[in-house]
Amino acid sequence: IMTNISDLTQLRNRLNNILREYEKKVDLDVEDVLKEVTRNSALRLRKNSSGGFQSRSGNLSYRRGWRAKKATSGRYKHKWIIYNATKYQLTHLLEKGHANRNKSKPRVRAFPHIAQEEKNTINEFINELSRKLGES
Repeated sequence: IMTNISDLTQLRNRLNNILREYEKKVDLDVEDVLKEVTRNSALRLRKNSSGGFQSRSGNLSYRRGWRAKKATSGRYKHKWIIYNATKYQLTHLLEKGHANRNKSKPRVRAFPHIAQEEKNTINEFINELSRKLGES
């Protein structure tokens, strides 16, 4: 069977166009899911954080400081960061515990809250992206 070279070229071009369109759709879906999942995670951290440091006015500034934002630099196209904007210094101290000046209690106990939320966020991202891509 003889195939025409122009027919194969047309087929290749059509397939490339279909794949490019699908890539754009997947990119949009990934970005939408990342945005939703990271914002939800920041809200859960606000709700579930131990409160940590109280400012002089009595506000729970650590708990209220959780934010999610899109990272504009780096090598990855889709990158969102969840961070504490107000009391970022406390994240590691609260999560892992730390040494205490009081000799009777040499260490301050840890209040783990970030590690579990990270696991939940990863699972939520995988489930939501699978669901969204499965719809198309």
